[in-house]
Amino acid sequence: MKTLVLAVAVILISGCGTGEELPAVNSIPDEDSPAEVADSTEQIDTSAVVTEVQPEDVPIETDSVTEAIIYTLKQGIAGVFAVGSSEDDAFEASLVYSNGTIEEIELMAEGMAYPALKMNFEDSGSILLELSDTDRTVCRIEINSPLFKTEEGVGIGSTYSDLLSNYSFDGISWGDNGDPLVIVEEAGMSFLLEPGDWWQMGEVQGEIPGDTEVTSIVLW
Repeated sequence: MKTLVLAVAVILISGCGTGEELPAVNSIPDEDSPAEVADSTEQIDTSAVVTEVQPEDVPIETDSVTEAIIYTLKQGIAGVFAVGSSEDDAFEASLVYSNGTIEEIELMAEGMAYPALKMNFEDSGSILLELSDTDRTVCRIEINSPLFKTEEGVGIGSTYSDLLSNYSFDGISWGDNGDPLVIVEEAGMSFLLEPGDWWQMGEVQGEIPGDTEVTSIVLW
């Protein structure tokens, strides 16, 4: 059984390097804190018979809740990674994933190199944590792993119809490589689509097939 305890002090949701400070996310307090336990003068009967609990009598807890948390996409958050967190925090958070490893890499764009962290999952794709070149905080997260899904269940392999059913957005935009992109402002996410005959010269030609698949997701 795995136990996950996450404490996020401050999350900055912004473009690379700047942003507005948001309230802290507090950890869940213990149910029986000292302040809540009343004093008792009742005599304890030490002669009571204690029945030993056999291993088979103990309920087996599963990791289903934890698994859902560490692979959930929210605004500015991908599992245990958050936009605005430091590079060191990202490395520490990555230890939660026993099925993956993290490494430092460089991304190239328009002849310029940018720092990033790449989290590789065993046979399940990867995610990129792009870093600000000023303070090396996470400024953008690109999802290329089917393990991660939004609270609505949308992830890699979901369809354009799924996007229409769950989000409001205005048309189709250009992605970094010229592929079609759906920008959902309210969720702080962009969904890159698989281009087809309907996407020519950066414009929609006719009707977008409902089964067009999402190929990657970007959080900012």
